[in-house]
Amino acid sequence: MAGAHDQERKSLVMAEHIRRHGAKLDEMEMSRPKGAVISLALGLTVTAFMAVLIACRLRVVKRRGRGRGGEFSHDADYLVNGMYFKASCESGDEHTRIVDGKEAPDGAFPYMVSLRKDLKHRCGGSIIADRWILTAAHCIKDLKGDEILVVAGSNQLDSGGQAYQSVKLIAHPKFSMQLGVKNDVGLILVNETIKLSDKVKPISLPDSDIDENNYPAVISGWGRLEANGEVPNNLQYMTTCLLSTSSCWWKIPFLGKGNICTFTKRGQGNCNGDSGSPLVSDDVQVGIVSFVIMTCAMGFPDVYTRVWTYRDWIDEQMVQYNSYSVGKI
Repeated sequence: MAGAHDQERKSLVMAEHIRRHGAKLDEMEMSRPKGAVISLALGLTVTAFMAVLIACRLRVVKRRGRGRGGEFSHDADYLVNGMYFKASCESGDEHTRIVDGKEAPDGAFPYMVSLRKDLKHRCGGSIIADRWILTAAHCIKDLKGDEILVVAGSNQLDSGGQAYQSVKLIAHPKFSMQLGVKNDVGLILVNETIKLSDKVKPISLPDSDIDENNYPAVISGWGRLEANGEVPNNLQYMTTCLLSTSSCWWKIPFLGKGNICTFTKRGQGNCNGDSGSPLVSDDVQVGIVSFVIMTCAMGFPDVYTRVWTYRDWIDEQMVQYNSYSVGKI
């Protein structure tokens, strides 16, 4: 928790930033077939802010937040659903063109789902229970309860998988896009029990908050490969680094306790179509893709909804609506 001096400095910096530059929220591409993402355009002086970014670095940190002992090396192989991926929090070549990383191996992310409207990919999501999908509120806000098709069990958008129809969409009641994006969390209840298999499994949610400072994580999604670029047919993934709240605040001063950030290097990050996708660390979902600054992979941290902050709300909604049938909703 920040002290009084930190709070005062934060308020002054935010006020001065708003006075000089203002903040503009680009329109979400909610009706486009290539998926939705929130892009937050800020009149920041990029060079000055880049100078104070505390970059992710390679070091050993202790596991915290889920009662697991031992240590984890940042340059070690990273285990996801029994498969190993190279995890690194080192800064790299800032001119790389990679935005969403590499193609995911078959079955590597069994909790991952594609959310589709009018049969076109809109957002990502994650299976968290036998009828429940976790996603971002801006992916489902203002849609009817049966407008989303959830496809699980396939890494390809054009083939395979199991399809389930939404019967209820629940966006957080305090979701807001005023000076930033707040409470960007939502739930989807599907019409029948999801059939589990090696390629279809739920992801665990956190039992406590994570000590995110430079800790490795993995993000998966069908977001564009570059700004205004193509949507990949094959699921993409990348390993990334969780930033401490203070490090992220220096770049994006209006963030709150309900957010978590990642940053690897300029030219790598989330893009349109990744919204709602899960950020996972130690096989636990710690974040939901929420928004990017200015445009994709511009050297700013990617911003996620912090799942732990909303764990109680998620559980309450699932208890309230879990027994509902299509006819009751």
